[in-house]
Amino acid sequence: MNKPLDDVDRRIIDQLQEEGRRPYTEIARAVGLSEAGVRQRIASLTERGVIQIVAATSPIALGMIQAFVSVRVA
Repeated sequence: MNKPLDDVDRRIIDQLQEEGRRPYTEIARAVGLSEAGVRQRIASLTERGVIQIVAATSPIALGMIQAFVSVRVA
């Protein structure tokens, strides 16, 4: 069974959702961990399938229209 997410994991995810290329040093300052701690947490979240690191295209630049819907549940 996957380890449950704690508050720090959730704050790291929030940081990445705001800016996916945010440096680990900035995330570390925002969540109160060392850079190495953030790096380990992100690696763990990725390995566990909680997050994916992907490139997102700009639909408008590609001549498409697209909508993103985000739902957060507790």
